[in-house]
Amino acid sequence: MNFNKKRFTLGIAVILIILLVIISYTAIKTSKFKNELATKTETISNLKKDMEFLKKKSLADELFISGKYDSARLIYNSLAYFLDEDSLWSNRKSRIKEFRQLKFAIDSLISFDSQKLTQAELMKNIELQLLKTGLEDSTNSIVAAQEADKKALEKELLTIKNSFETSPKLKEFSFYSLSGTEITYFGQTQNEMANGKGMGYYQTGSVYVGQWKSNLKHGKGTYKWIDGQMYEGEYVNDKRSGEGTYYWSKGEKYKGNWENDKRNGFGILYDKDNNIKLQGEWKNDELIKSTSPDKANQQ
Repeated sequence: MNFNKKRFTLGIAVILIILLVIISYTAIKTSKFKNELATKTETISNLKKDMEFLKKKSLADELFISGKYDSARLIYNSLAYFLDEDSLWSNRKSRIKEFRQLKFAIDSLISFDSQKLTQAELMKNIELQLLKTGLEDSTNSIVAAQEADKKALEKELLTIKNSFETSPKLKEFSFYSLSGTEITYFGQTQNEMANGKGMGYYQTGSVYVGQWKSNLKHGKGTYKWIDGQMYEGEYVNDKRSGEGTYYWSKGEKYKGNWENDKRNGFGILYDKDNNIKLQGEWKNDELIKSTSPDKANQQ
């Protein structure tokens, strides 16, 4: 009898333990499910926020590219107002700032071509006025002199006209860099390529404003990375070559000679307080011969 009672008690205990395990397991799974649900809900909310931002940004980009700068700027400003200080949003704020800078660059280029057109129209008006004066004058000697002036003016006007017609025109189109990065270009073109003054907005968020040749950075210009680093100087076939200054985001800068995208030749490295840190002869970004400040000033 006692033996059966013990077996019964043991069975009850086992059942209770099993129930406790099941209840604990269910509670853990329920808690885990709730946490996953909360995480997914937050992710969906963030994705919706991203989609809303990207829709507005795409609209602003289209307005900017089509030349409706004021409308685009209003949208950019509204985006900047609602963004928080998260690193993702901070990067997008930087891109908005870059677009505002690009508007100034494009306006400058448009002004450049408009001035040339105004000059050509002015010369044409002078020519018409000269012809009118020639018709009203009956003296043969004066007419002959005016004819000579007219021919000289016609020649000069033709030169200006040809220069205007063959000069690079402002266009907007996209192409790929040598490294495969997509570039949206605004500026002067020739032979359906970036030639002359223009601005390139890279898919990575970087921006270059300066001179181009056959879709390559060539001549003087300024290249700014999205993280704040910047190069101002000369380019040859898309590489930093010649004299230029490189600015790091923390305040340091290098001013000197470049070749094949690297520091080559004489140059000076400054710290963030504009004190000379290193100076001398460089080769492939390495200082190979240090010089004194006096020697640096002589050069």
